[in-house]
Amino acid sequence: MVRGLVLSPERQRATCTPSIFNRIHQCTTMDVEGFLNIERRTGIKDSDIKGFLSKVDNVQDQLAKLMSGELAPEDVRIPGERTPEEEGKQ
Repeated sequence: MVRGLVLSPERQRATCTPSIFNRIHQCTTMDVEGFLNIERRTGIKDSDIKGFLSKVDNVQDQLAKLMSGELAPEDVRIPGERTPEEEGKQ
């Protein structure tokens, strides 16, 4: 616990005690749950972030395989992208 801050479990809010601000009795409250909700703060959906991170992980994995020689450059696949062969079939 930070000195002067009290976390109220039933309200999920942190409030300051008057002594932390030289006995000023006006305290601000902070909505901890709202602060941790990135989707609400930024407008970016959690599913979009997870999708992006899965693509990043896929690229890292493919780069590691390319560097070790396990994967040939011709065999690199981008999820969601069609190969020229697949484009030609449609």
